[in-house]
Amino acid sequence: MADIKLYQFGPVTGRETGSPFCVKLHYALRYKRLPFEAVNLGNPSQVKKYNPRGKLPVLGYDGTLIPDSTDAVRYVEQRHPEPRLYPTDERERAQALMMEDWADESLYWHIVYENWLIDDQFDMFAAEVLTSIPGPIRPLVKIIARRGSRANLVGQGLGRVKPDEHRKMLWESMDWLNSIADGGFLCGKEPSVADAAVAAQITCLVSPLTPVASAEAHKRPRLMAWHERAMAAFA
Repeated sequence: MADIKLYQFGPVTGRETGSPFCVKLHYALRYKRLPFEAVNLGNPSQVKKYNPRGKLPVLGYDGTLIPDSTDAVRYVEQRHPEPRLYPTDERERAQALMMEDWADESLYWHIVYENWLIDDQFDMFAAEVLTSIPGPIRPLVKIIARRGSRANLVGQGLGRVKPDEHRKMLWESMDWLNSIADGGFLCGKEPSVADAAVAAQITCLVSPLTPVASAEAHKRPRLMAWHERAMAAFA
């Protein structure tokens, strides 16, 4: 059995890690019934030891380090193809990969906005994700981290819109998911990488740290029923 380590940001209320990309890897590894050790990294210098880009997750597989959740899922799929996260049907596989990319590159940024730019939620989120930072410098790190997240959102584009506009787009994304969550999984009868990626983002939205988005998601019964099916598959 391979020695697998998942280097991640630490846990927050209701889930195993504050990062949806780390959550995604939890789901993929659990679906394949692969035992692994989650290793929490608490500061940028620790993170850069495993990824010079300063991003997590990083998957350690028998000593090989694979940064980026998409690359890590592909790496695991190649070595442990069953149960499959990439559908065998070519069309379904393409759809699954497109949805994974949409979750990672679009839906994710709405979560960043909710956590870092919504004033009445930011303090709750920061209190949890910055717990490993020494107390005397935590207020300064909080300011710098928020400034950096805002800059990233502006560069991506979403940070240039007002909260009401952001939420309108996020609610529409939930509507899309609610429309296609019709009793199975997102790209077929079995879970796929699309379900792992999208469910990870939704898990981060139906959180005590994002109460407005959570309440909105719960207004969409098919979305929440699909999320429950995905959680059962990835348990």
